[in-house]
Amino acid sequence: MDPNMRNERRRRFYQRRERREENQPLIRADSGAKRQRKLKDFLQRKTVKQRSSGKAEAAQNPGSEGEFEIMQIPDDLLFKVFSLLPAESLVKLQFVCKKWYALVNGLTFIKFHAQQSETVLISQDLIVDRPHTSYLVLPPVEPKPHFHYLDLSRGYDNFVESCVSDLVEIRASCDGLVLGIRAKKKGLILMNPFTRKHAILPLGTVGFNDSYGFAFCIQARTYKVAHLFRDAPGYTVCEILNVSTRKWTCMDGPSSELLHDVAQRPVSVRGSLYWMPREHGSDYFVSMDLEDEKFSSMKLPIFCAVNDRLVDVGGALGFVTHATLNLMQVWVLKGRENWVKRFSIYMNFDVTRVVPICSSRNGKEIVFEYPGNHLYVYDMETGDTKEVYSRDDEEYCEGAETLFIPHRNTLASWEDIIN
Repeated sequence: MDPNMRNERRRRFYQRRERREENQPLIRADSGAKRQRKLKDFLQRKTVKQRSSGKAEAAQNPGSEGEFEIMQIPDDLLFKVFSLLPAESLVKLQFVCKKWYALVNGLTFIKFHAQQSETVLISQDLIVDRPHTSYLVLPPVEPKPHFHYLDLSRGYDNFVESCVSDLVEIRASCDGLVLGIRAKKKGLILMNPFTRKHAILPLGTVGFNDSYGFAFCIQARTYKVAHLFRDAPGYTVCEILNVSTRKWTCMDGPSSELLHDVAQRPVSVRGSLYWMPREHGSDYFVSMDLEDEKFSSMKLPIFCAVNDRLVDVGGALGFVTHATLNLMQVWVLKGRENWVKRFSIYMNFDVTRVVPICSSRNGKEIVFEYPGNHLYVYDMETGDTKEVYSRDDEEYCEGAETLFIPHRNTLASWEDIIN
C-alpha cells in the first residue's frame, strides 16, 4: 500500500474513533483486569472446602485465604476454565504462580486452547501509536506500532502493542501466527502477537502483485511460506521458504490461464494453500500442497459467481457460493474431490453483493460483508443474523476483505508446534 494512502487511512481512523468517543461512553476501560477478577471469583466459589493442613495457615494469615483457595483448584478444572479464556488474559495470568505458568505454556494446553479460540479479523496495516494515547507525555515517547483487531463476538476494536518496532504490514495468518514484513523490506517476521515470540526470516524476491501464504507441514515438521508473484517479464513465479532452514527455493507458478490474480490472499487449510480464479463461470480453483510443493487445479462443486469465496470452515476447506438472488450455499470439501453441501442460507434481500469473509466458532458461523462496510455474522445452527461491526466513514472505499485477514488468537509459537 502506498505510504501516503496508509497515512491518510490512519488519520481517518483516528477521526472516527474521536467521533465515537464523543457520542458514546467508553464502556470497556480495562477488560483484561475485569476478566481476571471474574476468574478469581469463579475459582474461589468452585474450590474444595476441605483444606486440611491449609486451614491452620489460613487462620494465621487471613489475607492469604483467597490465594490459597485458588492454588487448591483441581488441575482438570483449572485446565477447562483456562481453555475458555482469551489468549490476552492467559498471557497475564501465567505469571500468577509457577503452577499456572506451567499449565499455560504446556504443549497439550496450547493445542487444546487453539481449538477453542475464536476467529477475529486482524488489520494488514499496523497502527502507529495506539488510539487514546496521551500526546502530552513528557519526555516525548516514541510512537509504537500496534496490531489492530476486530473482535467479531463483541464487535469492538482491540489493540496489542508489537514487540517488533519496524513491523509495518501483515501478509498472512495461520494457527495464531502472523507473517509480517519489516520496514524498508528488511525481511519477514513470523510471530505470535500476544506471546511476542517471533522468528526473523529472510525476504525473498521482490516482485509485482505478490501474495503470501504459509502452513504447517506434518511430514517436514516445519512451517513453509509460499510467495507468489510476477517477475519483470510478467511470468508467474513461486518461491518456498522453509522456516527451519531459512532457505528459499524457486519454482514455476501456475499459468496465467489458471490463476490470473496472483495478488489475492490464499486460504490456508491443513498444510495446503488455495486460490480462487475470481472469474465468473469458472468451475475450478488452484491448490498447492506445501508438503510436495506442487500446484494443481481442482473442481468446484458448481460454477462460481463473482463474489463466491473459499474459506476455512472448522478446519476444512469451504466454498461459499451465491446460488440464487436470495440464497447462499456453504459446501465443504471431503478428501480431494468430494464436495458436501453443509448449509443453505436464505435471506430476504439480494445476496449477490454480499462477500463471505471467513467462518467463526469452528465453522458454525459465517462472517460476511455487505456493501457500505457492514459486517454480519450468520449462525448456521439457528439461522440468526446479527450486525457485528460497521464503519461509518463514507470516504473509505476499501472493504474488510482488503483491509483485514481472518486470524485466531492463540498461544502457539512456531517452535512449540515444530517441537
